[in-house]
Amino acid sequence: MFRFDRSIRPPHGFTLIELVIVIAILVLLLGLAVPAFNVMSGANSIESAQNRIAAVLAQTRMQAIGQQSSRGVVFYRDAATDRTAMALVRVTGADEFSPANPTSPAIEIAFDSDAQFLPKGIDIAFRHQTILPSPDDYIYRLTGVPSYETLNNLRGLILFDSEGHFLYQRYSVGHDTELARRLNLTNLVSPNFIIGPAQGGDLFSQPAFLLFSRQATDAIDTSTSTGQVALNNYLNENATVFVVNRYNASLLRSQ
Repeated sequence: MFRFDRSIRPPHGFTLIELVIVIAILVLLLGLAVPAFNVMSGANSIESAQNRIAAVLAQTRMQAIGQQSSRGVVFYRDAATDRTAMALVRVTGADEFSPANPTSPAIEIAFDSDAQFLPKGIDIAFRHQTILPSPDDYIYRLTGVPSYETLNNLRGLILFDSEGHFLYQRYSVGHDTELARRLNLTNLVSPNFIIGPAQGGDLFSQPAFLLFSRQATDAIDTSTSTGQVALNNYLNENATVFVVNRYNASLLRSQ
């Protein structure tokens, strides 16, 4: 005859203390994982931006060689999406970029060149000459001209000559152009107005730039000299530096 053994107890669930311990461990692990994930995702965004820029530069260089004329990539803030965009540009009129040309030929968006975007939250800054404290000083800025507020959407320009080599060249932006519309410059004084050296500083193509997260820089007021210094210090300490190879347009990343 079967007898029920009282010493054998049916299985039971977790006690309240055991559940509290498990939840505490999960919360601790989550707290450690989130910062690491943010760092990893930020690094991946920089890598993604690097790859996108490298692809556009290679395409632009090949067009410059194929067309036997200067071509470039302009970087700017797209007002509609609040993201950094890049587009292929050409020289307007008969002027051609060359080291021997001391003038400032105007650039324009190349035919059928759609904007391509950097990853969301990633911005770019180019090295520009500043008028303060001396004309020979350089600073990374989020605008093309040190003292010309209407160019705040312009980030910078990378140019190639007809041989596919990087070209360091002064340039300008015409008012009545597609590029001017993308930079939100359509409300200026004259349809023939040219943005260039007379408006507070020179625009030069640049081979060096920084990629960085906007999470911290968006909180900095760059309209003041103090804000510019704070921005420059942050970029110097946190941004990733890239240099365009003069001969083949490849990107060299600073370690």
